[in-house]
Amino acid sequence: MENKKQSHTESLVTKTFSRIETEHISPRPKWEFWVTEKAFWGFFCISVLIGAAAIAAVIFTFQNIGWKFYLATENDFSTLLFTSLPYLWVGAITIFTGIAYYNFRHTKRGYRHSLILILFSSITASTLLGILFYAFGFGDFVDEEIGGRIPFHRSIMMEERSRWSQPLRGALGGEVLYLDERGDFTLRAFDGKEWLVDSSDLTEDDREVLRNHSQVRIVGVPFAESASSTGKFHACFIFSWEVVGRSPWGPPALLVATSAARIVSRDNERNIFEMRSNKCRGVRPYDALQKVRNIKQTTTHETQ
Repeated sequence: MENKKQSHTESLVTKTFSRIETEHISPRPKWEFWVTEKAFWGFFCISVLIGAAAIAAVIFTFQNIGWKFYLATENDFSTLLFTSLPYLWVGAITIFTGIAYYNFRHTKRGYRHSLILILFSSITASTLLGILFYAFGFGDFVDEEIGGRIPFHRSIMMEERSRWSQPLRGALGGEVLYLDERGDFTLRAFDGKEWLVDSSDLTEDDREVLRNHSQVRIVGVPFAESASSTGKFHACFIFSWEVVGRSPWGPPALLVATSAARIVSRDNERNIFEMRSNKCRGVRPYDALQKVRNIKQTTTHETQ
């Protein structure tokens, strides 16, 4: 029996050496294994970092969707959601989580850990780093600067600027170029067109927003000729235009106020949303902004 085992062992050894000579197999140096191990760890870390950047972009997107104003810019909530969801970044998170799992499994001791543990660890690390990236303004950079160069992707700020470039619908946004003594002002819209804006229906709080913010959202009524070339617009509501999470050199974005609407106080004893003429009554966004008003007043009373 022992002779039979010995003969089998000798035969196996002979075949092994024969294969080594025939195929010119040589032992791999130790440094190759070291490099391979470090490469898998490196790709794992890179995957986690890319996933974190995508998560930062997702947070930035959801923080800057115009939730409060959707009835003024969209036909329904589902349209807002469909056009705003960060499909690119959700896909990136999924793909790079899978890549992170693959690389971790191929590290020296990666095979010892379960699928759930590896995925949970990878997603947790990406999420924590993603929150940190967002807090220092990196989500904005990823979505606009990186995402803006990817075909078929529109950053959330591109979507918002597009929504507030619908003057015939009553939604207009852009930069205030000039504010005269009466409160009328010139606005450069996001598409580059300039508008002369009538402020006769604005309250003192509206004008305060104009004085304190260079970019604003306007809900109102275009004059009949404004659809062609004159660019005249009658303002009914003014809200500040703020980008939440854009603070690369300032305090962390998580410490910055996230409210888009700045009109929260009352104009003496007069309701700040009470219209002074009939031009704004019956306009569809008017009803939507009444809801915003109710929310803002409730929030103000609760904090007083």
